[in-house]
Amino acid sequence: MSNTKFKTLTNQDLEKVALFPLPNAVLFPSTILPLHIFEQRYRTMTREALEDNLPIVICKMLDPRKYNAHGQPLFNDVAGVGFIHNHQLLPDGRYNILLGGTHRVKIIEELHDTGKPYRVGHAEIIQEKMDITGAINALVTTLQHTVDGLKKDYTMLARALGKLLDETPNPASLADAVASLILSDPDMRQHMLEEPQVEQRLDTLITQLAALLNQSPDASPQRDPWLN
Repeated sequence: MSNTKFKTLTNQDLEKVALFPLPNAVLFPSTILPLHIFEQRYRTMTREALEDNLPIVICKMLDPRKYNAHGQPLFNDVAGVGFIHNHQLLPDGRYNILLGGTHRVKIIEELHDTGKPYRVGHAEIIQEKMDITGAINALVTTLQHTVDGLKKDYTMLARALGKLLDETPNPASLADAVASLILSDPDMRQHMLEEPQVEQRLDTLITQLAALLNQSPDASPQRDPWLN
């Protein structure tokens, strides 16, 4: 089923928001994160989010073996927030959901004794930083040229990136969409989530793709999964 009527997210909506800590998940704005919800407390969270059109914050755990004073795993205080775009309720009460990212957020504090079975916190939206000059346009152009260079040996990846370039005119959204597509390492994804400066994100992504471009696919015994 689809949930399509999303309200505009404000800091007021984040004064008491559901926190969903996961070991390796990072939710970027303007991207979709598929999740399978099986724990009872998070089934409750999902049901309430669907009933009241509430946001959910995805927090990457720092180390599942380290805990706070309440015996709960620690997590990064920069996280991604979003709404459930689609969901499937399974016969046994589990959910499959697609969570659509809207913003980067800073978790100010975790709230306790809320009466909720899941974790709850107070968060604030992190504002994007972008210099509206020729510099950002130059970076997008460089990204386009880098993607063009990938077409010979990485056809599927180049096609997917080209689609993002064609359909995502906003540089901030483009940077997040590309990061979500090409970065597989959870720590690198978290690092990119924590970078508010759009130019820096684009520059890092160009460097990542240029390294792939300069690598000979045949020289590596472990071929890139995008290689066509």
